[in-house]
Amino acid sequence: MKRFYIFHKRYLYVFTLWSLCNLSTHAQRLPGLYRDDPSAIPMSYAYPRTYLIDEISVEGASHLDTDALINLSGLVVGDSITLPSDRTAEVIRRLWKQRILEDISLVGEQVSEGHLRLVLRVRERPRVTRVAYQGVSKTESDDLKGKSRRILGRVLNQTLLQGHKKEIIAYFTDKGYPNASVSFEEVADTIIANGVALSVDIKKRRKVRVRGFVLSTDDALSTAALKRQFKGMRGPLRFRLHHEFVRSAVYAIHHPWRWIKKVCDFQRPARTRVQLANALHAHVFLNFFKSAKWSPDKYGEGKNNILTYAQSKGYRNIQIATDSIRFAPEGVYLYAHYVPGRIHYLRDLQWEGNYLYSDTLLTQVLGIAPGSVYDPSLIEKKLNFNPQGLDVSSLYMDDGYLFFRVTPVEVAVVGDSIDLEMRLYEGKRAHIDQVIITGNEQVHDYVVLRELHTLPGEKFSRSDLIRSQQRLGQLPFIEPSETNPVPLPKESEEEVDIEWRVAEKSGDQIELSAGWGGGIGLVGSLGLVLNNFSLKKLSKMRRWRPLPTGEGQQLALRFRSNGRPFQSYSASFSEPWLGGRKPNYFTVSYSFSRESYLNSFSREITGRFSIHNFLIGLTRRLAWPDDYFRLGQTFSYRGYVLDNVQNRTLGFNNGRSNNLSLTLSLERNSLDEVIFPQSGALLSLSTELTPPHSLWRNIEYATAADADIYRWISYHKWIFDLKYYLSLAKNFVLESRTHMGFIGRYTQRAPQTPFERFSLGGDGITGQNFVLGTDIIGLRGYPNNSLRPSDAVQNIDGGASFVKTTFELRYAIVKSPGTTMFVTTFFESGNSWLSVKDFSPFDVFPSTGIGIRALLPAVGFLGIDWGYRFRTLPGRFDHGSEIHFSIGQTIR
Repeated sequence: MKRFYIFHKRYLYVFTLWSLCNLSTHAQRLPGLYRDDPSAIPMSYAYPRTYLIDEISVEGASHLDTDALINLSGLVVGDSITLPSDRTAEVIRRLWKQRILEDISLVGEQVSEGHLRLVLRVRERPRVTRVAYQGVSKTESDDLKGKSRRILGRVLNQTLLQGHKKEIIAYFTDKGYPNASVSFEEVADTIIANGVALSVDIKKRRKVRVRGFVLSTDDALSTAALKRQFKGMRGPLRFRLHHEFVRSAVYAIHHPWRWIKKVCDFQRPARTRVQLANALHAHVFLNFFKSAKWSPDKYGEGKNNILTYAQSKGYRNIQIATDSIRFAPEGVYLYAHYVPGRIHYLRDLQWEGNYLYSDTLLTQVLGIAPGSVYDPSLIEKKLNFNPQGLDVSSLYMDDGYLFFRVTPVEVAVVGDSIDLEMRLYEGKRAHIDQVIITGNEQVHDYVVLRELHTLPGEKFSRSDLIRSQQRLGQLPFIEPSETNPVPLPKESEEEVDIEWRVAEKSGDQIELSAGWGGGIGLVGSLGLVLNNFSLKKLSKMRRWRPLPTGEGQQLALRFRSNGRPFQSYSASFSEPWLGGRKPNYFTVSYSFSRESYLNSFSREITGRFSIHNFLIGLTRRLAWPDDYFRLGQTFSYRGYVLDNVQNRTLGFNNGRSNNLSLTLSLERNSLDEVIFPQSGALLSLSTELTPPHSLWRNIEYATAADADIYRWISYHKWIFDLKYYLSLAKNFVLESRTHMGFIGRYTQRAPQTPFERFSLGGDGITGQNFVLGTDIIGLRGYPNNSLRPSDAVQNIDGGASFVKTTFELRYAIVKSPGTTMFVTTFFESGNSWLSVKDFSPFDVFPSTGIGIRALLPAVGFLGIDWGYRFRTLPGRFDHGSEIHFSIGQTIR
């Protein structure tokens, strides 16, 4: 079989000249048609021939799909093609436009008379396999490598390089290096065929800082407030006493009354405060933590923020009178003067296009009355989205009117008065057609769908979207900050599709630590917590990814040991949707803990205290008063076994006690997320009730043996918890907590229970304090279990009542899927009392301090706190501080 070249990509440049001269294509002759062949007919535009395409193949493609290349060429098997013709050039041109090929040839092989086989010979452009950055620090290189993931594996061309260059320059401009330059060097990859290792040489040059930043305006606006609008670019530190400032101070000292009348405007005290603040700000600016680096983007953004801020104060016609930027070798000098003009007021408000709701109701929801300062940003918030309450749009959109629009129009501006007209388009009511779940790889679709209020067939509601997003954020395997609903309106059909873009995070935790102590034994812990467990997949190992996950169940296994003195084993399983139809949270768990008491000299075990604990519970989500409420019932059995316990005040030393109880709890949880809540509250009231054995047991408590008295524990226990979170600024959250607890008896003739009493102090982690049968409440700044009253008569310790209050300011350093880190400063106080009648909520032990928390993938929460105590306990500890290490998030 003989071949002939039909067309090559290099002929595109001479194709027009070639057509005019009627020349033959390079090597373009039919098989056997050479000069010594008497029947040879040159292939030229004077003698075109038509062939039928029998086959099309591709040679030289290693990464590209051959079928896709054939489709892009426009060639089809069975079609006829005339050679030579413009079509061969069009084939090359169509492939060349894709910018993925470096060389293209079209070769024809004549199969038989009038039949042809076409071969596309291509050479692919090289692909980027590695990127290395030169001239930058390791941190900067790591940041840039995150950006380079977008270009790895892609075809190398100038468009790709220019796009990555813009990303790098933008990165360094934001860091204060606007004069950075970038150059690329391409090196053939010796490991991967047709690959290119890209070397990026970066010259940051000198960092440009703001050396002078002067903002001036009339005394109506505060210059400090205006400068705060420049986020991340505040100007340099200054603390200077200008000679005019000193002269003014001297004048004020010698002539105070004259200075007061000159500076202070008693008719306008607010203007006087602004004037004094501006004079002080011109000479003093303590900028220790804000950046002074120069950023053109942030400067432009800050100017826009100033206009928005001034307009929110009513200065509708604020103007920039002067705006200058001067570059000098030492940095940038900025100067801007703003003329705010006069304050504008809202004179009249009218509604047009509203049929569902009256003008009076809409004005009441808007909450802006005529005569108030004209604030466009406030009007926009009250019309479209008000985080603090109801807005006009929610009035419509919560009733299904997704296509509702409202446009405020200034119909008249008279002096400093503005007439506003609200033009409404109510539209049709929309219903949900499809609910689409995307982004979930480990979590099954139905696990996400069962948490949603936005179901197919129901009317659209914006509040349901917000509530559904909040419920998804409370799942431990969903990242709330990156999980968002996207409505896809279909106005012509009066329907809307809801696409839920879900971001997963690893909620599983592995805890492993071990050691060996002489005479103590194994010390450490081993734990596994799977928050997205699947019981159905447990026996189907082929479906493990790499563990049986996907159904939102929780499995927790844990072993802890402090050597011979303490061991604890626990296992629990939770199903959040028992039965699969309703949110019935089912839990079953078993744990065994044992304290051993050792002789201080021989290290032999002299006594043991063990607890067997079995629990089964069911918590239901309520529909009334709202679905934030949960009602729980838990049945539990705890068996306490005492064997020669001498150094614990439990009322007796040998014997067995049984505790059979029912716990009822009512909780309202409106937190926006679990790990780092920024809004919402958690209110909980629970009571634990044992059967009133003390009422019907026919024993004489005054003379009975201790083992008989405590054989069946009898008490009622009440716990109240309240948490509230308030977002102060971005990543700044104020948390307030209040906890109280009480233990009572059914009859006064029976002694108090020696178990399940309250002990305050320390980090609040029961498993680390190794105090069994006690409810541990942390109080930072005080040693573990230091606030634990004792009853010498009954030989028991621990409180029958307690109170604890905490105020904590948190700041998130890192918030990303799977990893959260925040610092905190706290003030807390608490105390516990031997009986309920001794309860005194103002007789507390206060403390303050700082700490840090980190949620690490596969590890869980780790924390460290430093606390300082303000009160002393005579004979036990004085003023001082404590350092606390914590694992996991404590309840109280």
